[in-house]
Amino acid sequence: MGNASFWGAPIIERTPQKQNGAAHRFRCSKFSKGSVKMSGPEYGTTLPAYKRLQKLDHTWQNFLLKVPTQERWLLLQTVYTSATRRALLSTLPLTDGGYVADLGCGYGALVFDLASLYPVHIWGLDRNHEAIHACRSFEALARQAGALHPSSVLEFTVADVTTFELPYPMDVICARFVLQHLREPEKAVLQAARNLRTGGILCLIDVDDGLSLAYPPDPPALSTVKTKLIELQFTQGGDRTVGRKLASWVDQAGMDVVQTLVLPTSRYQSTPDKRTKHVLLAQWQAKRKQLIESGIVDEVQFQKLMDQANLEETGPQFNIQTEIAIIARKA
Repeated sequence: MGNASFWGAPIIERTPQKQNGAAHRFRCSKFSKGSVKMSGPEYGTTLPAYKRLQKLDHTWQNFLLKVPTQERWLLLQTVYTSATRRALLSTLPLTDGGYVADLGCGYGALVFDLASLYPVHIWGLDRNHEAIHACRSFEALARQAGALHPSSVLEFTVADVTTFELPYPMDVICARFVLQHLREPEKAVLQAARNLRTGGILCLIDVDDGLSLAYPPDPPALSTVKTKLIELQFTQGGDRTVGRKLASWVDQAGMDVVQTLVLPTSRYQSTPDKRTKHVLLAQWQAKRKQLIESGIVDEVQFQKLMDQANLEETGPQFNIQTEIAIIARKA
């Protein structure tokens, strides 16, 4: 793809490094003696981790203004859900120079969080060429801003998460909000297990709409938009109740489930929730062609729902959104 991007930043591309015929964990010699437990996100740098995260969030905000993509709603979601996403990171047994992979990384939200906090070598995999290109561009911006741990190494690869092969056995593999979109999610779990080292950790995080609720219900047009997007996901092989199935898939892949977590996010919104509505309607616009081609709506219905939803005001509402996390170890 060359060494420049239409986002205005140089692309950082790397290939796995080898020395004397064997893989080593980092180019820096202090990481070449193997993995030891990290003392925490501050390790190996004078800049506090919270400062790097602040810089990372600021870089995301600036990047968001420049992104010429129909999938902009994914980036909005990345910015808006950072607190929930980061809450689980402390449960991962990360090691200095550890090998980590994020399956279905999208625009790299989890990858960049990890690279901001820890000196790890991370692979981000996604089948979306544009998303991978954007990740490489964003890495350059984040490096320039000092938002990443100076000893972190990132590699982004276009790959199918059901058939991927990584150059080395991984210490940790994560898959967050990706299995719900796959026709055969069990294959991705099995492939993840194959790419882990013995004793390696798999972390799966996904939704289960059966454990979520809202009261009072959304206004009619917004509710219909949500229903139509879920219908589209279902026709494409997706499943928004995968959370309850994760542990079974891990067990079938021959791994030991060591921890199960229910991660509910609850809130009472006393004023109109413009942020959630913004993301939802950005997603609706991005899926326009797919919604029409699949016969879920026609052109007139699509625009009518968009206009009505834009006019609707969301009143006070209590809601719970639930994620399921499974942490497993390869025997």
